[in-house]
Amino acid sequence: MADAEVDANAESHESPAELPLRELIEDGLVGALGGLIGVGPLTIIFMLLSQVGAFSLTEFRQLADVLRLAVDFSPATAQLLGYVVFVLGAMVTWPLVLASIGTFFPGERYATRGLFLGAAIWTGFALAWYDGFTGGRLVLYLVATFLGHLLYGYLLGATFDKLFGGNRPHLAPGDEQVV
Repeated sequence: MADAEVDANAESHESPAELPLRELIEDGLVGALGGLIGVGPLTIIFMLLSQVGAFSLTEFRQLADVLRLAVDFSPATAQLLGYVVFVLGAMVTWPLVLASIGTFFPGERYATRGLFLGAAIWTGFALAWYDGFTGGRLVLYLVATFLGHLLYGYLLGATFDKLFGGNRPHLAPGDEQVV
């Protein structure tokens, strides 16, 4: 087995020390892609909910305000900056969480494990982004955002399954996946 690794490294002209860095970059790009794929439908859900008064897109502006990104910008620009931060979280933070602790979630595949991640993310989201909705709008907000977060987690995990092919993500060089 060690001979095969040496032969593979010789053919690719990469030292064994360079392989983990390359894998780290590849894994990061897969995670970012999965997060982007997952956040697309979630964004559509937010837009639809905002049309019926069950979600406020101005929450993105408040996110930018909390992070002090919107100090010298118009409200529309601040809202866009808040959305960019939200998307970056979906492309960086949550893929890292799934890659690092996803093996401890129930399920054989990352797509299934992503459902559990989506549900966990939703618990914080539902409270943090609640904007005083009541009655039917509150129910619609809770159900639609819950389903949207499940979809996000599923799509993120499905991207892992498809592009990693069961071989990664690894937590450290030489580790084995816990399944």
